[in-house]
Amino acid sequence: MEKEFVNYLDKKFNNIDKRFDNSDKKFNNIDKRFDNSDKKFNNINKKFDGVDKRFDSVDKKFNDIDKSFDYVGRQFNKIDKRFDDVDKQIKNKFDKVLSGQDKIFKKLGDLEQENTASTELYKRHDNKIEEHDERILALEIKS
Repeated sequence: MEKEFVNYLDKKFNNIDKRFDNSDKKFNNIDKRFDNSDKKFNNINKKFDGVDKRFDSVDKKFNDIDKSFDYVGRQFNKIDKRFDDVDKQIKNKFDKVLSGQDKIFKKLGDLEQENTASTELYKRHDNKIEEHDERILALEIKS
């Protein structure tokens, strides 16, 4: 009986050893899978590093574009200032032209009034000369 019990225990221990061997194989497989996962994660990390570098490059390009827009904005401000200066110069010249026109129109108005007055004076003188001619003619006829 003792021998049977020992045989029985040997079988059980052999079964346990087989199960441990199977468990070891499974754990080895799990370790391999984890190693593969680690490799995949390392590859993913490398890809993310590449993406980060791309984003850094894009950020740099955007910063360069922002600087370009700032430069263009400053140039537009300079151009706006030039246009403002030109507008002021044109306004000054236009004001001078309008002032000159006002003087010319005033002079023209004065000349028109003078002409009207001269015409009236001429008509009165012409009428007086005609009256004098008639008187002289009447006196010449009497004499």
